[in-house]
Amino acid sequence: DYATDRPATTIMADGNYFRGRHEVKFGFSSRRFKVDSTLVWPGGALNIHDAESYADTGAMLSILFRPFESHTDGHYLGAYIGDTITWDRLTVNLALRWDRQSTSSLETVIQGNELVPDVLAGFTAPPLDNAITFNTPGPRLGFTYALNESRKTQVRGSYAMFASQLNAGDGGFATAATYAYAYYLASDANRNGTAEANELSTFLGTVAVDPDDPTSTSSVNRISPDLKSPKTHELVLGLDHELFRNFGVSASATYRRFNDFTWKPLIGVTSADYHVDGVVTGTFPGVGTVNQRVYALDPAPLPPGGGREYATREGYYQRYWGFEAQAVKRMSDRWMARLAFSTNDHREYFTDASTAIEDPTPNPGANGNTNFTGYAKRDGALVVTEGTGSGKADVYLVQPRYQFVANGAFEAPYGINVGLNLVTRQGYGMPFYALTDTSDPANPQKEVLVANDVGDFRLPAGTSLDFRIGKAFTFGGTRLNLDFDLFNLTNQGTELRRQYDVTRTGDTGVNQVLEIMNPRILRVGLRLNF
Repeated sequence: DYATDRPATTIMADGNYFRGRHEVKFGFSSRRFKVDSTLVWPGGALNIHDAESYADTGAMLSILFRPFESHTDGHYLGAYIGDTITWDRLTVNLALRWDRQSTSSLETVIQGNELVPDVLAGFTAPPLDNAITFNTPGPRLGFTYALNESRKTQVRGSYAMFASQLNAGDGGFATAATYAYAYYLASDANRNGTAEANELSTFLGTVAVDPDDPTSTSSVNRISPDLKSPKTHELVLGLDHELFRNFGVSASATYRRFNDFTWKPLIGVTSADYHVDGVVTGTFPGVGTVNQRVYALDPAPLPPGGGREYATREGYYQRYWGFEAQAVKRMSDRWMARLAFSTNDHREYFTDASTAIEDPTPNPGANGNTNFTGYAKRDGALVVTEGTGSGKADVYLVQPRYQFVANGAFEAPYGINVGLNLVTRQGYGMPFYALTDTSDPANPQKEVLVANDVGDFRLPAGTSLDFRIGKAFTFGGTRLNLDFDLFNLTNQGTELRRQYDVTRTGDTGVNQVLEIMNPRILRVGLRLNF
């Protein structure tokens, strides 16, 4: 059972000042986010077993959880000032933003696990004020220049630096009240599917608890004193041109560099503490022949309770290049249209792999692991985002090398509006991996990437066509809109996910289609404005 209460309070003020060629904008904001969360597992444990061995001996793996409770408080202060200056055909924007972000953990009473209260003990965790604090400036610079007196051709450019928002709940990372659990082998003698205290046999280890000092009010985790806010540096250069009345074309190139990423590696552990634990070999459908090493951590460096450090990931950055072009016919003469193309390339780089990589084993995505240990772990590899939530795991989002968009609208007689939207893009990535058991005490089972890169294999390109028709009815001061939307008009079965685990067989074995886009859907909408 999981519950969370997250009240927010925001105060904002913005202003403008005009004088001559200057337009000055300024503002201030103060936000406070509290996060109060609890999580309890019924019976205090999650029990996992293999059907055959369970039937013979009742053997189970029991993961015992300490009831989790967290109370954190995030404060965000921001201020900005900017000036827009106009000289004939040139307009310049100069601005500076400052942000202070902090998060704290409040005093928290933790209950012990009912089955192993001596290992997962109860206690009161002391508060941790301003556990993380970021003070970050954010400069902005931009310009627009008309190349001729008609102002029909303009070149524009901008630079900006953005700081990532600090999670209000991160203040609880280095408190003893963090999410904690223990692993046991168990034998379910009465076959009721639940581990009982007298059925626990072999103790395997703990996470976020020091087994030699389970009642300690000090966390096994820590926050680096040199922790920085992740940053994005963005450069944009574009060109706009009006070909004729109400019709124009534009293009822009975007460069972004992301640095000062945060991650949570094991305390004191580096890639030098890992050894080759095995090799994934074989020939598999969809991916071909593979030969990938698997690494495991030496037992000696493992910190008590698997303690981790919230730190800046030194020696690592990401780079993004993007280009987009479009032609737009603005709404006039009862119709409008837009045709656009974009291409993207988002990659990760290692300037010092010894500090930026913990476990050298490549993996296909985050796999729900927020420690951010990297993916392909190869200099110049594509960046992948794994879908999470609502059963959307194993959908790997890699920036498309191409995407086309076409849409338009037409005002038909009798106030009827008709619209179409067409999107065609390169398919999602297919990062084939092998689910492999290892001797790694921190991660005994790993998803090992067996493709060279997450984008080496792609699902087929996807196309979606959507259609809308609507009409507005007016009755005095009341307006009624009736809309009919058809999504996926052509009923395309675009593939969204396949089985990427090369160790899986059968009907849902490797390379089998597991998910497609929703079929054609009709939605009827009614909107009333008064």
